[in-house]
Amino acid sequence: MTKNYFFFLFLLIALSSPGQNTVGTVLNTSSAYEGYTLFTVDRDTYLVNNCGQVVNKWTSDYLSGKSVYVLPDGNLLRAEEIQNPDVPIPGLGGRLTLRSWDNELLWSYQFTSSTSTSHHDIFPLENGNILVLIAEKKLRKKPLLQDGTPTRCWMAHSITKKSSKLNL
Repeated sequence: MTKNYFFFLFLLIALSSPGQNTVGTVLNTSSAYEGYTLFTVDRDTYLVNNCGQVVNKWTSDYLSGKSVYVLPDGNLLRAEEIQNPDVPIPGLGGRLTLRSWDNELLWSYQFTSSTSTSHHDIFPLENGNILVLIAEKKLRKKPLLQDGTPTRCWMAHSITKKSSKLNL
C-alpha cells in the first residue's frame, strides 16, 4: 500500500510541474542569471530561455564555425564551416553569415583559400566591422625534418570585414 502511495504521489508531482523543457534545461533556480542562452549544434542555432523553451531557431546549409552572436537588432551573426583540405586545422570556419530573425540570409562572406581560413572566433564591432581570426599556412624555408621535407607552420592573425548590413 505504501509503495502505491509513493508511486501515485510521484506521478501527481511529475504531471503537475509547470512548463516542460524542450531543449535541455534541467535546473532553473532563483540564482540563475536572467537571460537567454544561445548555442549552435551542427547546422542549427537555438536561442532558449531559462526554462529550456526555444525562443528562436535558425537553420543553415553549413556546419557551425564555432562562433555565433545575436545582434541588438535580432539578426544572427554566425561563423560557418567550409571544408578546406589545404588548411587541415581544428576549429575550421571559412564563412560568415548574417541572418534575420526569420532565418532569411541577409549577407555572407567566405574567408577561405589554399593558404588561409577563418577559425574559431569572430566578433562584431560597434562600427559595423567584424573581427575575424585567421589561420594562415606558411612554409619554412629551412626544413626542420631530418629527411629534408619542408615543414608547415600556422600563423594566426586577425582582420576586420565591413558589412553594410551589420547594425549595432
